[in-house]
Amino acid sequence: MQIKDIIDKLSSYNLFNYLFPGFLFVIILNYTTSYSEVLMDRITVLEEIVIIYFTGLVLSRIGSLIIETILLKSSLIKPLNSKDYIQKSKDNLKLEIIFEAMNMYRTLASMSLVLFILTLIEYFSHPEFSAQTLVFTLTEFLLFVLFSFAYSKQRKKVLKCLSS
Repeated sequence: MQIKDIIDKLSSYNLFNYLFPGFLFVIILNYTTSYSEVLMDRITVLEEIVIIYFTGLVLSRIGSLIIETILLKSSLIKPLNSKDYIQKSKDNLKLEIIFEAMNMYRTLASMSLVLFILTLIEYFSHPEFSAQTLVFTLTEFLLFVLFSFAYSKQRKKVLKCLSS
């Protein structure tokens, strides 16, 4: 089986919620920390795709289980009725697209938060001050805030579609 065959079988949800965030995470992690240098130098392209996909999957679950739960408990977002979504998405392609984008924003918020934490850990384990590290850390935090707000806004759109 060729890599192209595997990619052709991925749904847009898999691409935008697992592969894309996983790829961004690995690329940004490579620039902001030394964590990925050891791993990514010694693997094949197929192994790299599997690692990127799995990383995106883990980031998605962190977003779903941790970030979404915190936002719900703090009343920053309202709960969704999954039965309503399943029923209404059958006839509404726009709802599916909005829902997919909402989950992508949540995963990107998760990615940004994990990168922020890993960059802080890297900094505190090697505390020599670097303006570059400060910029990376601040950027990752701001991206977390940005994608959290984007997730919240997109969730309001989904709720609006479900109520109409």
